[in-house]
Amino acid sequence: EALQIVHGYVERLARTSHNSLHPAAHTGALPPVPGVFVKSTRSVFGPARALIKELQVGNGIWRVDMMKCPYHDTCVAYGCPELCCCFCDSDDISYTGLHPKLVWHRTKTLGRGDDRCDFCMKIMK
Repeated sequence: EALQIVHGYVERLARTSHNSLHPAAHTGALPPVPGVFVKSTRSVFGPARALIKELQVGNGIWRVDMMKCPYHDTCVAYGCPELCCCFCDSDDISYTGLHPKLVWHRTKTLGRGDDRCDFCMKIMK
């Protein structure tokens, strides 16, 4: 029951985020979108914390592997690792379908039991 409540809440927040980002991606702001992700991940999960490995940044592509996730670590520490998938799902809801030429792709997440989160956002040319 708790999982359904948390998932519903996080999903509503993600849909609000998506609805806020969607117009920006259609108003000429598309080229800098992957760069925004570079800056924000460096700021929040920067090299000093050694949480991410930048695989490719630039030329309209943002690819990183997150080796440790604060959401996953917190959920595990509080004995509710199953809640972490809510946050993984929220990324997918927030970033999928923002623009026909902007692709959000991920095949692994720590919250879904994988060894890393592999994030990719790229502009299709």
